[in-house]
Amino acid sequence: MGEFSGFIPDPVKRAFVAVFPPAPEGLSDALHQTQYRSIDRQVPLLHSIAMLNVLIVMAVSMADGLPRAAYAWMPILIVYSLVRMARWRALSQAGPDQAQRARMLNSAARTTNILLALFAAWGTVTLHIGLYSHPLVVPMSMMFGGICVTHSLVSLRGASIGGMALTVFPMALAMMMTGNFHYHALGLILIVVGVLQLRINFEQYRNMITALQLEAENHAMAHTDPLTGLANRRAIMAALEDAEADYLRGGQAFGVALIDLDGFKAVNDDHGHHAGDAMLQTVADRLIESCHPDDMPGRLGGDEFIVLFRNLDGPEDAAALRAI
Repeated sequence: MGEFSGFIPDPVKRAFVAVFPPAPEGLSDALHQTQYRSIDRQVPLLHSIAMLNVLIVMAVSMADGLPRAAYAWMPILIVYSLVRMARWRALSQAGPDQAQRARMLNSAARTTNILLALFAAWGTVTLHIGLYSHPLVVPMSMMFGGICVTHSLVSLRGASIGGMALTVFPMALAMMMTGNFHYHALGLILIVVGVLQLRINFEQYRNMITALQLEAENHAMAHTDPLTGLANRRAIMAALEDAEADYLRGGQAFGVALIDLDGFKAVNDDHGHHAGDAMLQTVADRLIESCHPDDMPGRLGGDEFIVLFRNLDGPEDAAALRAI
């Protein structure tokens, strides 16, 4: 609903959220990356479908002997699709950041749905005015193209719903509003096909969210110390490598604090492992409270802890590091 949410009444928004609940907040970054990778692969297909539909309309127009003015402007849409495809490729190869990727996704969804709406309007108008000798050729081409596009946009749930709502359902209803019984039957069939396609799209989106949730859970289990909830050795070492690589590229300085608890073995021996575990958890809680949100405390194992201090700028940051 994104860019157009300001024009949508609140009850409609609430109903939409109730039927199509948003993804869990913790998955937003992973979902965004998955959506971008999916659309990045689909962009050539999306524009190819648009260009194919334009070529079909032009071919039918010429075959029916329509005046050249009725279709001479259509190559503009092909050029537009080629330009959009080339621009996307250039931006994608440049390695866009998260904000740029978000703008690219919004632009792709918006442009695709606008083109679908134009194609659907053209197909509906030509059906009712009888522009072509075979009235169903162009509308059916537009509808099947719309179904392909909405399936390609399955990772962008709102765009997928919008694409179906702008193409298949309006043209199917337009067929049912004619005086032709066979058109009525075909329109009803297309509505059923559209509903089934939406069902498939929703199921694929839900499966994508489930897969991302499982991936996040597995990642957390593999990179979190189960006792303290801190980053484990694997996670902290990976973060250290990233911090070092960033520093060598001219990024921010970083620092490391190694912490070894004195007398921890005696606590375990005298009071049992439960007391030792409680002590480790207390130390972990204090490290979390003392660290800046950018810092990363971790447990190496046993009574050994480590803190990665990111984005150090000067002596003040070093003094804060020593205070830990």
